[in-house]
Amino acid sequence: MSQTSTRRSRIAFYATLLLASLLLIYPLPSLLTVYLPISKPLWTPPFVIQTVGITLISWLLASLIDVYPSIPIPGVRLLEAMGRRSLEVYLAAEILQEFVMYPGKRRGGGLWESVVQKVCWLGVKRTWGCLLVSLGWGMIFAGFGWVLDVMKWKIRL
Repeated sequence: MSQTSTRRSRIAFYATLLLASLLLIYPLPSLLTVYLPISKPLWTPPFVIQTVGITLISWLLASLIDVYPSIPIPGVRLLEAMGRRSLEVYLAAEILQEFVMYPGKRRGGGLWESVVQKVCWLGVKRTWGCLLVSLGWGMIFAGFGWVLDVMKWKIRL
C-alpha cells in the first residue's frame, strides 16, 4: 500500500487479505489435521497455518484503523489500553484463572464450566457457548486494562 493507492485498490487488497486469512484459520488446518493432527499447540503445520491466519487478521484490523482513522470503530480505545497494559492484564488473567478454574482442573467442574453450561442451557451449542464465555472473559480484562490506563497505574519491573 502506498499513499497513491486508490480506494478501490485498497479495498481489493484488504478483501483479498481477509479471504486468505480466513482460509488459513479454518479450512486449511482442518484439512491438514487428517494427515498431521493437532493434539497440542506445538509447531505442527496446521498450528503454524492457523497462527499465520490469526496474525494476518490482526494486522488487517490494525492497518484499517491506521489507514482510515476518521471511521469510528467501536472498542478501539479499549483495545489500545489493553495493549498498553498487556503485562498487567496478562498477570491478572492468569492469577484469576487459577481461582475460577481450580475446582475444575481435577473433577471437571468449577465456575468456568458452570457458566458454559448455563450458556448452553439457553440453547447455544457447546462450542459457541465456550466462545461466548471466552469473549466475555477477554472483555472483562480489556476493561481492566482500560481502568488501569485511565488511572495511570503500571507494574514496574
